[in-house]
Amino acid sequence: VYKRQDQGLPAGPVSFSQPGRGFTGTLSVTLSTPSPDAQIRYTRDGDLPTASSTLYSGGAITISSSTLLRARAFEPGLTPGAIAEEGYIRLSADAQSFSSDLPVVVMERFSGGPTAANGKAFTFFAFFEPEPASGRTTLDRPYALGTRGGWKVRGSSSSGFAKKAFSIEAWNEDNRNKDIAPLGLPEESDWILNARSVFDRSLMRNAFIYELSNQVGRYAVRTKFVELFKDDNGGDLSYSGDYDGVYTFMEKISRDKERVDVERLPAGATGEPVIAGGYMLKIDRLDPGDSGVGAGGRTLGWVYPKEEDVTAAQADWVRDHINAMNASLSTAEYADYIDVGSWVDHHLLNVLALNADALRLS
Repeated sequence: VYKRQDQGLPAGPVSFSQPGRGFTGTLSVTLSTPSPDAQIRYTRDGDLPTASSTLYSGGAITISSSTLLRARAFEPGLTPGAIAEEGYIRLSADAQSFSSDLPVVVMERFSGGPTAANGKAFTFFAFFEPEPASGRTTLDRPYALGTRGGWKVRGSSSSGFAKKAFSIEAWNEDNRNKDIAPLGLPEESDWILNARSVFDRSLMRNAFIYELSNQVGRYAVRTKFVELFKDDNGGDLSYSGDYDGVYTFMEKISRDKERVDVERLPAGATGEPVIAGGYMLKIDRLDPGDSGVGAGGRTLGWVYPKEEDVTAAQADWVRDHINAMNASLSTAEYADYIDVGSWVDHHLLNVLALNADALRLS
């Protein structure tokens, strides 16, 4: 039984009678919270519920269009409770009859939410997974995972293709990164929906070589094949208007114990041993506004930490270290700088795949 707590603790949680899902026709949703002294306030447009939002007075809320329903409890003497939210996605007839043996990701704009945050456009992500009994994914049922988040187009030359790739991230109630674990993958906030319809008609080459790399014991991003619906225009979700095709859902390369497990760099580190990192750099086109670091005869881009967070002393340390590594390659000291086995495997995998970007991009 929920009891009022001392001032400063939050009001209780809000529960929904219907989980987030795809639906047709209309839905009736009721809200509840454990304390009889609490009020429930809710919004239907994606906005944050406040003490002046619509008061829930009991009975059913009728959902007749795609709606992001958000609610929280307010109680005298307590701080506002946690925000609860569910996305209800209304389906057209062709989306209702859609079926796949792959998971399905729906990016649904609804009718509200922030126009942008963290440099990404707002959307709601719903992950539908195959039913265990049938092995098929359908949309007219609850989704496995739903979250507010953001997206932006990913890629350089590929950003001009008709089928876009997307960098995506999950958001908490403050529009900051939130860790999620979609499709059984280790939790993190940042992910990629990768499209390869122009140079790879099979849609499989990247996923194949990443899996092969993992199987020989070298880290590469984990992947899942999915089908994508992306609705930016409101209205019912439809196969004819919102279906985007087969994508590779995959991890974004980032510093994480489940991804690239390098040491956290202490803020403002200036001397040994802490200035030695970890660091992550890339051979690739630079991010907008970055100038990179010139070392080893290349211009390298910063991945971790971000370039705006790198001090002059840290940049100097990295430049000197990579120049020394580069010089060691013609001597017997190269093994002091590189993991030889990983370099050999990396070269073999790129040659096997006839990777046109090998050693120069991406």
